[in-house]
Amino acid sequence: MSTLEFRAVIKFLVKDRVDLKATMDKMKSVYGNECPSDSFIKYWHREFKCGRVSIEDEPRSGRPTEIDYSNLAPKIKAAIEENRKCDLNSLALKYNVSYGVIQKIVTKDLGMRKLTTKWIPHVLSVANKQERVKCCVANLDLYNKQPNAFLKCLVTMDETWVLQSTPETRTEASEWVDDPDKVSKRPRHSQNVGKAMLCVWWDSKGILLAEWCDKGSTINGDHYRKQLDKVHEILKTKRSDRPKRKPLFLQDNARPHKAQETMKKIKDLGWKIIDHPPYSPDLAPSDFFLFSNLKRFLRGRSYETTDTMKLVVQQYLEERPEEWFLHGLARLPDRWEACIDKEGDYVQSKTLAHLLPI
Repeated sequence: MSTLEFRAVIKFLVKDRVDLKATMDKMKSVYGNECPSDSFIKYWHREFKCGRVSIEDEPRSGRPTEIDYSNLAPKIKAAIEENRKCDLNSLALKYNVSYGVIQKIVTKDLGMRKLTTKWIPHVLSVANKQERVKCCVANLDLYNKQPNAFLKCLVTMDETWVLQSTPETRTEASEWVDDPDKVSKRPRHSQNVGKAMLCVWWDSKGILLAEWCDKGSTINGDHYRKQLDKVHEILKTKRSDRPKRKPLFLQDNARPHKAQETMKKIKDLGWKIIDHPPYSPDLAPSDFFLFSNLKRFLRGRSYETTDTMKLVVQQYLEERPEEWFLHGLARLPDRWEACIDKEGDYVQSKTLAHLLPI
């Protein structure tokens, strides 16, 4: 039976001078499981006993009888496009509808979700994007001539800070619980945590050189040129089976890397430099592959001393198989192509697109 029909029955019993308890017993015996709740019977019994006549709901002021979704949805979409950070409560007030209606239109009808904005390394100018496309086209032409030889001859390097204690991301720290009180506690990340700068030189076969800077120091031109000499000797002794070609060297545009004396040193060693556009960590294998995997491995870990942390990092790098490094370098041409397709804009990594199991 409908709600209105139950109200009519209660009205009849009130008119017949049946008291509340007898009304409840009578309706339960007749309707069984379909009988309305006790609170429903009490409310309408009292209403009719006090003189109410109509079994219909009384009209409420300001309550819309019908919402025209066909006209409201485009208006809401226009408002969101004008201000993508607006909240649903403000939209509900603006269009005089409930929060639930706005939520349904935005999520179901318009198919929108509110996501956090993405961090990018730099706001690229038109000139920056053109330079990125130019470099990617030139590097792809060089790669396509002899893909296998290109990857075997490619040498790359970069530096990164490694923290003694690396917190988990919010997603990684999430836990399944049936009671909020059971969620584990974690302290806020300290800004004074110990750290050290790691310099890594590597190729398709593995690590060539991994050095830690002394505490309180960073890479300068002299230090960098000494590393160039070390790596040159390592290539001659540990990579004797590589193709008899000049090493193809990919580095970023940090000042010690691009100093005049450094460029002369690279030329004297007989290395060929692969062009790398400014503000482009997304096109550097060390950034989008090697360090991404390393820091994913370190997240949620804490070490008593920086020396312990250094030993763990060194062991992690030494245990990576040869094909792991080749996999990282082989992603570089794909990123060059993606950068060209995006007309020089940043190449955003999909979830774990360039990460391997650790």
